[in-house]
Amino acid sequence: MFFYIERQDRTGSILQLMFYACSYCFHNNIHFDGIISNNVWWYNASFFSYVDKYFKIKNKVIKLNNMNNISFDQIKNYANVDSQHIYTEFDVSKLSPYFSDNINKYFNYNFKKHINHVISNNNKTKSQISIHIRRGDVNDSIPLRYTNDQVYLNVVDYIIKHYNLQDYEIHIFSEIKFNGNVNLYNKYKLLKLHLTKNNNMEEIMEDMMHMINSDFLVCSKSSFSYLPALLNTDGIVFHNNKFWNKPLDNFRVYNDNTGEIIR
Repeated sequence: MFFYIERQDRTGSILQLMFYACSYCFHNNIHFDGIISNNVWWYNASFFSYVDKYFKIKNKVIKLNNMNNISFDQIKNYANVDSQHIYTEFDVSKLSPYFSDNINKYFNYNFKKHINHVISNNNKTKSQISIHIRRGDVNDSIPLRYTNDQVYLNVVDYIIKHYNLQDYEIHIFSEIKFNGNVNLYNKYKLLKLHLTKNNNMEEIMEDMMHMINSDFLVCSKSSFSYLPALLNTDGIVFHNNKFWNKPLDNFRVYNDNTGEIIR
């Protein structure tokens, strides 16, 4: 079964939608053949090669000619049968809220194990605290996306104190155009900055893998950290209470204005 997604968006959002579709197939015994589209930046063999390399999910560029289109409501009829000649439209405006409301059902432990997404990180000798700070295209004039640096500092301070961490590394994931004061984070020992360019797919995927494997993950209001949070099986995730995508039941939640831990 292929899923047609007509959306121009950033990498994290596209991957989040792909995993929504993949999880639906997994729970309904439908073979997931990939996501397809027309005239969008991500619909090419290069992008799909990175998805295969890092997430072990194969997609392929195909033409819609001679393929059968069915509604999303009909795809359950194709459980346990060959459906590689069929596609359905993934209506983002309708289905994203549906998956958010049912996120614990679709991203349960069995699905995470099935994905086989984890890059081995057995050589870790220190606790890994990862923080995704949405900057680049975001500044304090865009409160829907922006979170103040002091909020992140408050959350990290809580993690270090509450979990009595003595030996740890802090990894900040953002963009070269930071739109904030990155020097504020220099108060932490063993700080590592991962400031990437938006078009460097290798670095983007490596960053996501690191967040997936982190012991502690502080998310921003962004799919770029939300998806790694959903796929993180062993770490403790801190979810922003103003983010519109809902947290898993085991996530901690922090206040977007203060950094106070509220759940």
